[in-house]
Amino acid sequence: RQALLASQDAAANLLHAQEAEGSRYRELQWEMQELRTVVHTSDAALQEERDRTAEAEAEVVHLRAALEAQRAAAAAEKGEASSTKTRLAEMEVQTKAEKKLLS
Repeated sequence: RQALLASQDAAANLLHAQEAEGSRYRELQWEMQELRTVVHTSDAALQEERDRTAEAEAEVVHLRAALEAQRAAAAAEKGEASSTKTRLAEMEVQTKAEKKLLS
């Protein structure tokens, strides 16, 4: 009779332990799902940040190219202005020389 009671007690303890393990397993599955959700959300946020960074880098390249084009245009205008000044100075010298010859 004692062996039967001990056997029933052991079976009850085993059943209780199995239920506790099953409950813990379900808890761990839930936690894993929550972690997967967090990782997925983090991955999506990271991808959005990468996309924004790529767009910003493309804008920087575009702005640098525009700035270089403006600098080149300004240099060309400066060169044309310098060339025009030189031509005007040459024409002044020629005009003075012609006036001297005429007088």
